[in-house]
Amino acid sequence: MLNGYVARAREAGVTFAEDAAVTAISCTNGRVSGVRTKDEEIGARTVVNAAGPWAAQVAKLADVDLPIQPLRRHIFVTEAVPGLDEDFPLTIEFATGLYAHRESGGVLLGMADPNEKPAFDDSVNWDFMPTVVERALARFPILERTSVKTGWAGLYEDTPDKHPILGKVDGIEGFINAAGFSGHGIMHAPATGELIAELIVDGKTSLDISALSASRFKSGQLVREHNVI
Repeated sequence: MLNGYVARAREAGVTFAEDAAVTAISCTNGRVSGVRTKDEEIGARTVVNAAGPWAAQVAKLADVDLPIQPLRRHIFVTEAVPGLDEDFPLTIEFATGLYAHRESGGVLLGMADPNEKPAFDDSVNWDFMPTVVERALARFPILERTSVKTGWAGLYEDTPDKHPILGKVDGIEGFINAAGFSGHGIMHAPATGELIAELIVDGKTSLDISALSASRFKSGQLVREHNVI
């Protein structure tokens, strides 16, 4: 999916600078004026912070505080499961955060570790796998017929209310956030792209995104999301 977005963006004339970490964001008279990477300075009147787990660090370059933390999540995938229905659906157990669906001939299992601490660690904690497997077997006994073949880990970009931070920030024009999706990013990406594009081009969005502004954390008007996996 990501490769598809990149390909279409390039067709539309977008240039991607890879391996170009942003080291500074320049501001002039209260407005963004550009970014600096390790290799060059790029003038820009608008900067979109879509840096995922690193969004708080990027925002800090513009003297903006964002309550976004990196939190590791694990995925484990089984070998083929004899007798598993072809229409085995995506299943979520909200009490524990366990979820499962068919993947590469087997079943993909995911579950949050309640003891996980915020960190930029995306290595696989294999000691956590038995906890996931035990819960999965209780929910799906058919998985006794198979075994785990692989696993990987990645980082969620968590906010205190598990909702993203979208739009402009107070005090600096041209700095726009699209981060903090807390695990919902790939699902929300198409709509988010449309809305942020509208905000840049038209100065407003076709849907009201004010409830997702960064200011909600100061005012205490959080939008609680309880169904997080």
